[in-house]
Amino acid sequence: DSFRGKGNVVISNEGNDNFNFTTILYPFADFEERGETENKIELSGLGGWSFNNSSMEGERVSISSDQIITNGDIYICLNTHSFSLPNNFTVQSEGDYILKITENDIEIFVLNSSEAEMNFDSEVNLKDGGSNRKIKKLSCLPGEKYSLILDK
Repeated sequence: DSFRGKGNVVISNEGNDNFNFTTILYPFADFEERGETENKIELSGLGGWSFNNSSMEGERVSISSDQIITNGDIYICLNTHSFSLPNNFTVQSEGDYILKITENDIEIFVLNSSEAEMNFDSEVNLKDGGSNRKIKKLSCLPGEKYSLILDK
């Protein structure tokens, strides 16, 4: 397979006892556009996306993760430890997630290759088909999306 017409960004992190990295592929605006570099480039953003190390605290969400990539209300969280939504809940969970936060709910897409447990500090409303149910713990399967209703 050819990567012609695509660029990539490698996001790496060295923890106390391990090293991990994630590669993001993205198309160039022009197919023939290329860039070669032998030096490490520090990126703070790409297009409308911005990169954050370690953790971030905002008005809508606080996240403790090794890497956080954001664009508006979308958060890609790599090697997540916890996240919280003020006046709603705090989650303790190890894993990789995409969080999409709206006014009424949060969608959680699981990027892990194995099941992950989410433990909530209070009961939350999980959208489950056409109904809602209250939970304090959620077993998250790889590739699945979960939607939680936010308190106003």
